[in-house]
Amino acid sequence: MITTEGYFENIKEEILLEIKHAKKHIYIAVAWFTDRDFFNSLSNKSVPIEILVTDDAINSEVGILSWKHPSQIKVFTVTERLMHHKFCVIDNKTVITGSFNWTKKASIENDENITIIKGDFELARTYVDEFLSLTKQKVDNSLVDLSKSIKRLKIIAELIELNETDDIDLQTKRLQKENEVESITDIILCLEKKSWTEAILKIQSFLQTYSRLIKYEDPLIKILQMEIKQLEYELIALENECEDVQRLISIFNNLFYKSLGAYIDEIMSLKREYFSKHRQESQYSESEYQKAKKEYDGFSRERERIESEKYFNLKDDEVKDLKVLYKEAVLLCHPDKNPGKEKEAHEIFTKLQDAYLRQDLVVLREIVLQVKAGWLNLKIEIVSDREILIKKHGYLKEKYARKLEEINSLKISEEYNYGNKGESELQNYFDDKRSQLEKEKEYWINLMNDDGK
Repeated sequence: MITTEGYFENIKEEILLEIKHAKKHIYIAVAWFTDRDFFNSLSNKSVPIEILVTDDAINSEVGILSWKHPSQIKVFTVTERLMHHKFCVIDNKTVITGSFNWTKKASIENDENITIIKGDFELARTYVDEFLSLTKQKVDNSLVDLSKSIKRLKIIAELIELNETDDIDLQTKRLQKENEVESITDIILCLEKKSWTEAILKIQSFLQTYSRLIKYEDPLIKILQMEIKQLEYELIALENECEDVQRLISIFNNLFYKSLGAYIDEIMSLKREYFSKHRQESQYSESEYQKAKKEYDGFSRERERIESEKYFNLKDDEVKDLKVLYKEAVLLCHPDKNPGKEKEAHEIFTKLQDAYLRQDLVVLREIVLQVKAGWLNLKIEIVSDREILIKKHGYLKEKYARKLEEINSLKISEEYNYGNKGESELQNYFDDKRSQLEKEKEYWINLMNDDGK
């Protein structure tokens, strides 16, 4: 299974955690490497580690080029140009990429981001190929190549559909010898148990996920393809973050209207009534009445809408399940990941977002099961036209920038900041607001009474 996660905080801690779990090999390409904490963590590993940095004064005087390296760490340099890559590949299956250089300044002062993609072996291989090309090494053909496994899985699926199960054992044994990919191991277990339905569902999910990348002879197309796939993952991770922010805001708004809606409704009603009595006095009074009426009507509609929506209160472990399921489903049915099926994918994606915002774990599970069962019946076509890829690359970069602007705007809102706080702080906020509203209500009541004298 492929997972993708975007991080805007605690980036250093997340990278150190991934390094800690490395078991086979680590490739790192960053312009500058001056943070000793990363280097110390790498020095404690016993796996081969290859690092590529820019050969400049920063790295030479205060960075990795000035440090003594243990035997398992091999450092390469780029001298003829500035190397802007910032990626890390761990165990040929985990890719870390984003704006983050491995420096103290990036950890402490800068606004940075990374995306961690796990389980996309083809993407990992593309990054490793790029690393080997930059360091003028031969491409490692021992890396995970799924093309043969994909063909074999298609054969197995056809054998199951034709009910020719006698030939499946041979294909299963060959499949087992070809790789150690976790999701394929799960398929093999189903085949060995002769659980054909479950095997077909897992095969369909696997093919839908991995049959998205082909090798291009044109170097520019290969680079565009790699960057487009990276942008797609980064955009999905950013959208996941945005949806989570919106989920917290939705929950806060629901609690806000339930806790304080009646007070605000009554105050707005009093204001409308007061200005209604004075609307004939002047053009300004009429304007104030229309404004109060518009505010009251708008608030009433919004309150009715929010209070009619069903939100589910979940325990911490259920919220964790909700997030995992949502991220898994997004990778399968996001419109940008389903060329030729955008309309169908958009309909499913909209239902998915609605269930996530309302924290409806039951509906979310149903959607995930249906998507895995081939709801979209996808036939992925990879575009190899250079101009189309260039346009798509530009479109994704622009979309990413807009989404980043949206999420930054949401995160400075009062709704998000209080929705992200603990239960006691939230209760204090509502108590303070209630006290303020009671005083305001009393003000308008007194104003109305004085007006009647």
